[in-house]
Amino acid sequence: MCLGHESSGIVTAVGPGVTLIRPGMRVAVECGIPCKDTVTCARCREGRYNLCPELRFCSSAKTHPHLDGTLQTLMNHPADLLHPLPSNLSYDQGALAEPLGVVIHAARRAALDGEAHGVRPGTDVLVFGAGAVGLLACMLARAQGARTVVCVDVNHARLQFAKSQGFVGVVFNSAHNGPARQAPPNQAPAEALAKMMEGAKCGAEQIMAAGGLKAGEGFDVVFECTGAEQCIQTAVYVRWPVIFARSIVRC
Repeated sequence: MCLGHESSGIVTAVGPGVTLIRPGMRVAVECGIPCKDTVTCARCREGRYNLCPELRFCSSAKTHPHLDGTLQTLMNHPADLLHPLPSNLSYDQGALAEPLGVVIHAARRAALDGEAHGVRPGTDVLVFGAGAVGLLACMLARAQGARTVVCVDVNHARLQFAKSQGFVGVVFNSAHNGPARQAPPNQAPAEALAKMMEGAKCGAEQIMAAGGLKAGEGFDVVFECTGAEQCIQTAVYVRWPVIFARSIVRC
């Protein structure tokens, strides 16, 4: 299977009936292809096609047959999932449209119960993960006026890049700080879970201390951009108050 998503390129040909996209256009590629059946698919009918159960994603083995990714010289793709790039955007910037869309959607989800609980000027924001999505979450939080932006990762180079570029104010390397990320082998499931949750609490305390938060405080919004179990658990304990846990968003 060919890998690759988060891409941009040039349209070389279009099928019959395509009018909004023309050969020669520079476009960003939206790599999730929904079923588009608005009769039987409730998610597509609602316009939330990103949640379509039949969604096929470039370079994903989720469905069979697998769908090749974008690291190809030529590929076929639905015209309505190609987004024209303005002349002042590079191809590299166009390739960031998809992960940026993920982050913007997550930020909006964080504010579903009112703007007071989303990212706004003066808020304290924590981001787990310093990959493409995590760094964009940090940048978005900065752009929306967050007072404090803290990023957690295990990769020192990524954290230093985030800090040197001004994306974050504080970085926390969880590979060198906090509890072990995996339970010891041959441990009873209940005991392993208890130890992992205790580790999540300990890690949360260290992260909040690194971010300059006082005892009893917590981050206003948390972006979880890793998928790692320990990070997801820790996110619960760094969010305050816990009754507003919907402001923990999974990117």
